[in-house]
Amino acid sequence: MPKKDVLNLIRLLNYIVSKYLPMDFVPTVFDKIKDESYYDKELDAIIINEDYLYKPDVSIRLLLELRHRYQIKVLSNSKSDNEFIKTIKEEIVKDDSYPKDYDNLEELSNYLYLTKSIDRFAFMVVMLKEIWNLPYHYPQVIYDEIIHQYANKNKDILISLK
Repeated sequence: MPKKDVLNLIRLLNYIVSKYLPMDFVPTVFDKIKDESYYDKELDAIIINEDYLYKPDVSIRLLLELRHRYQIKVLSNSKSDNEFIKTIKEEIVKDDSYPKDYDNLEELSNYLYLTKSIDRFAFMVVMLKEIWNLPYHYPQVIYDEIIHQYANKNKDILISLK
């Protein structure tokens, strides 16, 4: 598939997700980066490792980073008394960085078990089910259970149909 077609599919997914999250379109850039993907707050853009351009995981990367952006742009300004939203706000204010060393098990575990991280993965699970009726399971069973429990319990804060 030509690069232009893949980029159009990414734009389409971005548009579809915007129907579930009250926020505007965000540019997505593919580049040579160390990480898989990240949301760049200064550029207000999602950066995805160019190695993902032709991989099915590109949609997963995009969904995770769209939720990250939503957490920063919308949830961090929310007046909600929902405990999960409050916790996400606190975590973002305290430290919104990604792990520096993904090979460091302790650092990665600390990151993955933050509510903001669980929320991102749960959003991705819900969106894959909503858009394509695809199940997703995280490789580590215990984390997969946590994600799915969070998704089932908090679908109302994960997506809000416009």
